[in-house]
Amino acid sequence: PQGHGEPWCNGDCMWSGTMCVSQDTGSRVDCGGHYASSCEFCPQGNGEAWCNGGECMWTGNMCIDKNSAVNCGGSYAVSCAACPQGHGELWCNGDCM
Repeated sequence: PQGHGEPWCNGDCMWSGTMCVSQDTGSRVDCGGHYASSCEFCPQGNGEAWCNGGECMWTGNMCIDKNSAVNCGGSYAVSCAACPQGHGELWCNGDCM
């Protein structure tokens, strides 16, 4: 769109939320109501509300791919090292130890 917004987003692309993304489903993710090139771009400044389903989930104040998340035992994170989130070993369960 080169700063021209939705009217300039066409052809192989489509407007989703506030972004122009590929119509090729293999090169975009479902954010739960709109699409982005990756989960990290789902929020578009709107935080958790725009990372609410589809292939992505909100955890640790970021939007991540559900398939790459680890189960901390009651919460999810990008890695086991991120599970405690300052709460110590009590938050390190599930897939992690």
